[in-house]
Amino acid sequence: MKRRIILIGGMPTAGKTTIARKVASHFNLPYISGDQVRLIMQSVADPIKFPLLFNADNLTAEEFLAKYTVEEIAEMEYEQGNEVWLGIKHFIEYDWVWREGCVIEGVSILPLLVKNYVSKHDVSAVFLSDNNHSRIQHVVYSRGLYDDASTYSDDVKDKEIEWVKLFDQKLRNDAQVAGYSIVEINKDDSDVENVLAALSS
Repeated sequence: MKRRIILIGGMPTAGKTTIARKVASHFNLPYISGDQVRLIMQSVADPIKFPLLFNADNLTAEEFLAKYTVEEIAEMEYEQGNEVWLGIKHFIEYDWVWREGCVIEGVSILPLLVKNYVSKHDVSAVFLSDNNHSRIQHVVYSRGLYDDASTYSDDVKDKEIEWVKLFDQKLRNDAQVAGYSIVEINKDDSDVENVLAALSS
């Protein structure tokens, strides 16, 4: 039996986890987050070899957001995908527990990293985006990106919204280069239908 591996990438706040759960349920597969892979890697990786895995260590949200510009944060978060992708690939290639496959979601699943890999394996990928400013704002202010939203000041959260939008623009550009379409999120029942349609095209 062929394993089915589905990768779901996209900007922070797009609802990747929610959609991954629903897609996993549709195909009767387990799912894992790229954030979980990153945390596992942080527990064993050498910070000298993988510095971007540790770029926020020992910094509060306010300190992190004050230390870097929105452009620097967006670039760091995007480039961190290069390091986390190594762990995701290892998981795909060497996992022997989930024999039927799995759904993997996360910001570290990036179009240019996935493109060559997908063509050589039984892997499909889709990328999500949300252009609705008020929805992005709601997620940042209610959930938070750096930590639980209640643990740090609202004064820095607009900066988080800015870097999320820069991240999204880079992802859109790379998706176009790699030949992937972007699934525009509506935060309703149509999202899963649109993702399933993109995966089957």
